[in-house]
Amino acid sequence: MHRPANLWIVLADEAGARLLRHRSCHPGRFEPLACACPEEDAPVDDGHDTGSCALLPRPTAPTSITQIAGIVNEAAALGLFDGLMLVAPPPTLGLLRRALRPAAGVCAIREEARNLLALPEPARAARLATLLRHR
Repeated sequence: MHRPANLWIVLADEAGARLLRHRSCHPGRFEPLACACPEEDAPVDDGHDTGSCALLPRPTAPTSITQIAGIVNEAAALGLFDGLMLVAPPPTLGLLRRALRPAAGVCAIREEARNLLALPEPARAARLATLLRHR
């Protein structure tokens, strides 16, 4: 199976959403790109960040999906990533799928019906690494 060199990962739940980047040249590293999480005042530094995380205005749950999907849609139109993974509980995953334009949707290589946003950062990174190994 083709492993994208520049994989974008959307993590979402009923409270918010995060956008991460995983590059194949940096296994185990997940760079935060954007965060639309109402309970957070600042991006979390997990020690693996090599860039900055854009903090979006405090959203409501549907708005956070729309904000992150908007970023993904624009990036897909510009060809900024070559793979997309969506990770969210089933109802949120459906909202996310509907918010993506076809150009972004065709880049989706995996959808996972789980809530990883509820996990602490180290556990989240470990679960993501496991999901990537079992694609």
